[in-house]
Amino acid sequence: MAQDRITEAWKSWKNSQIKFDYYVLGIAAALLAYLSSNLKTEPEALYQTWFEVTAASFVLTALICGFFRLLDDLSLQSINFQKLVKSDDINKCKEKLKEPLEPNSRQKIEEFIEDTYEDIAAATKELEKRGKRFEWLFEIRNYSILIAFSIIVFSKLYAAINQTWNFCQ
Repeated sequence: MAQDRITEAWKSWKNSQIKFDYYVLGIAAALLAYLSSNLKTEPEALYQTWFEVTAASFVLTALICGFFRLLDDLSLQSINFQKLVKSDDINKCKEKLKEPLEPNSRQKIEEFIEDTYEDIAAATKELEKRGKRFEWLFEIRNYSILIAFSIIVFSKLYAAINQTWNFCQ
């Protein structure tokens, strides 16, 4: 009963995380489309163009990191699933060892359990390595979008101040 609640909570959390990732990628794609549609290459808008190109590069970085993050998420889930299957195999083998067996069969089962523990340890190390990359991509993606939005706001403020300044002269 408690295991079912834990599983349902994990499914809900995972579903929310995936929806958030797609939402952020959608925002980044929309922002990139906005920047590319409003890009001006006129000499008087040179600074604003530079700001927008810089912001677009940060958005593009966020998009790339977001896609790699989604791919890594699939890999992490696959590795975690393999660990769970191997743990289940170990439990089945331990139950089998409780029964009377021939010495040769018992030895094979014990070797299988030992090999499976090694596989689980290797999968755990792989999860840790990929998990760090997963978090790293998460931070890069989020900071890139934050920097891009800040640059766009600064660009618009700069353009407004520049127009006001030119208007007053």
